Amino acid sequence: CIQMGKIQQPLNVSEGIALMNNIIAGTKFKEELQRFQEERKLGDKMFQRGTVTKGWWSSFKSRYWHRLVTRRGERFACNRADWTKLPNIVQMYDVIHDELVDTSVAIKLDSPVFTDRDGNEV
Repeated sequence: CIQMGKIQQPLNVSEGIALMNNIIAGTKFKEELQRFQEERKLGDKMFQRGTVTKGWWSSFKSRYWHRLVTRRGERFACNRADWTKLPNIVQMYDVIHDELVDTSVAIKLDSPVFTDRDGNEV
């Protein structure tokens, strides 16, 4: 989710709902939500209690409007020459490198190691 924000790929409604349902799965919050929905007789027979819905998404956006960035029609460079400038490439590399280290996919070395196409150090 955070990585999607860094690459300017926002969550849509269904992705936001799926993310929250994934976060609360197997926690006391899912049980509390299920109890809340049962007490108020929310949903019909096909409704899966203990999951958030589009109504939750709308309320979430209303509650946290001051912390969320929502934009429509933001313009991005359609010409590759405009966005493939060295500062953009360096920033992209730094973000990707940090994420790879944070997730233990890569390790930070004290000094750079250069390799050829076959992976041999040069």
